[in-house]
Amino acid sequence: MSTIHQILKQYWGYDQFRPLQEEIILDVIHKKDTLALLPTGGGKSICFQVPALAMQGICIVVSPLIALMKDQKDNLVKRGIRAEAIYSGMSFRQIDIILDNCIYGDVKFLYISPERLQTPLFKARFEKMNVSFVAVDEAHCISQWGYDFRPEYLEIYKLRELNPDIHFLAVTATATEEVAHDVCSKLQFKNHQIYKSSFERANLSFVVRKTEDKYEQLINILQKTKGTGIVYANSRNEVKNISTILQRNHIQADYYHAGLSSKERVEKQQAWIENKIRVIVSTNAFGMGIDKSDVRIVIHQQMPLTPEAYYQEAGRAGRDGKKCYAVILHHTIDDEQTMARVNEKFPQFSLVRDMYDKLCNFLSIPLDEGEFESYMFDIGLFCENFKQSSREVLASISMLESHGYLRKNDGLNEPSKLLILLNQTEIYKLQVASPQYETLLGLLLRMYGSLFDNHVYIKEEDIARKLKTTVLKVHQMLMQLHKIQAVEYIPRKAGPQIEFLKPRIKKNELLFDAAKIKILYDTALNRAHTMIGYIHEEHVCRSKYLRNYFDDNKAEPCGICDICMAKRKEIINSDAFQSIKEYIFALLAVSPQSIKILLKNHPKFKEEELAQGIKWLLDTEEIYEEHGLYKLTTEEKNKL
Repeated sequence: MSTIHQILKQYWGYDQFRPLQEEIILDVIHKKDTLALLPTGGGKSICFQVPALAMQGICIVVSPLIALMKDQKDNLVKRGIRAEAIYSGMSFRQIDIILDNCIYGDVKFLYISPERLQTPLFKARFEKMNVSFVAVDEAHCISQWGYDFRPEYLEIYKLRELNPDIHFLAVTATATEEVAHDVCSKLQFKNHQIYKSSFERANLSFVVRKTEDKYEQLINILQKTKGTGIVYANSRNEVKNISTILQRNHIQADYYHAGLSSKERVEKQQAWIENKIRVIVSTNAFGMGIDKSDVRIVIHQQMPLTPEAYYQEAGRAGRDGKKCYAVILHHTIDDEQTMARVNEKFPQFSLVRDMYDKLCNFLSIPLDEGEFESYMFDIGLFCENFKQSSREVLASISMLESHGYLRKNDGLNEPSKLLILLNQTEIYKLQVASPQYETLLGLLLRMYGSLFDNHVYIKEEDIARKLKTTVLKVHQMLMQLHKIQAVEYIPRKAGPQIEFLKPRIKKNELLFDAAKIKILYDTALNRAHTMIGYIHEEHVCRSKYLRNYFDDNKAEPCGICDICMAKRKEIINSDAFQSIKEYIFALLAVSPQSIKILLKNHPKFKEEELAQGIKWLLDTEEIYEEHGLYKLTTEEKNKL
């Protein structure tokens, strides 16, 4: 069996683990229940992927995010690792085949959404699987104190009833001490270990800019800051608008949101990753699972509602360890709008019941039907038909989600799939009996492998081009083959979906837990107040403020946020700093110098004052250090 270091090198190309990864992996291999709290970019997925490859059997990965589930599965497959995923929108036969492969095949990872764990089909197959362990991603969703509570996460522990010997690894990027202990309790951890990485990001400068004109401030910041960036905004219209404004001001930008087609999203994301686009303007649909280390700035056009969301999104900057910035733009009306956004998330029960009824009618779901069925959902058309605001609709859906009635999946983009249901002999007979299908079936068998064993992704455009016909004609022929049960054809799905987790009931039978809603509301208010406090803080280091929120009580001032920088300016007055700057520049204009020379024998300033001045010039990137020598940047040299 390969060692964990050999696995890391073979599949990921790394020579060593990041801090805490090895300890976490070894505890998983030794079958200890483990909770890992690692910040965004801290390598959480490695913590369950490496031990799974080192152990016998299959790892079950529970995740609520379809996009992330698919990305991780696809990345594993590209590395030559057998992985599968089960999520909303799949047919019964698709799921049945995948579960069979997990029992009898060589599948190492099964990614699955939490609501699927309690279905009779999964439970029956789970008992037959050789499960190495269960990994729970986004584990904060288990806790009612977490910022994204999901009721179906409370059922995960029941897997222990089916297999008492299994153990869990729970991972999350953002959890307070209260949430961490709640996660361990809800998963019924025994003999467990909690690993918590420091939330310090020494290279990330947190900044708040108060302004009456956010667009002007945004343009100004991006013009002064080099490198790639992300700008987050709250709505699809706003991201498109900001992108247009940036382009008009000669900043290479594009926009991204969950409503774009699969092709558009992939193209925009890839263009940004390859630095063909400098700035991507997005809703919070962007960034999860994207591996781009050289992001220099993340800007929030509106204040996030929770410190957890902000720390995750800001943490997408500077994963290469180089200087980077996280900026929030703040207008005087933002505090009031933030509290209004929190209140909008908790609508009256009567509104939610009416919305549920309208939603079921809109999707044509009869009473007592719809369980685990997925429906394409055009929110624009729904709002137009029923004269509802999109905010009311989304808030109602969110409350129905929090009580386990349904799930909204934003921006699902699933290519078409095909499985041949007949054997080779039956296919031949069909081709002889129905010549209209002969050419199509022959082409499919040449173009795609394993059509008899698994659902295979297909592209109707490629098929149409080879047959010299239209995409519509290909679609119609495949639907006819599906109708006569020669194949199972699942046409592509693009756009938001609603998956019903329970059969439709009468609206007055919907039950809401008022006490739980009160807890969630109070928790949301507290988080919003924490963010407002962050915005208006004038004395405490911003990094320290956020790290204290996550119970990192040993946090020291970062020295590079806007508050720390302002304090440093107070230590050296402007006239003195200008003199120190001129002295340093004069020395470095001649040649690079060591710190010892820069601090030596100045007639007017003490060593401490010189050190503060040098630190300031490093932070403002007017000078830099290389191999122990300090140098002027090219830009400053050109000014001399």
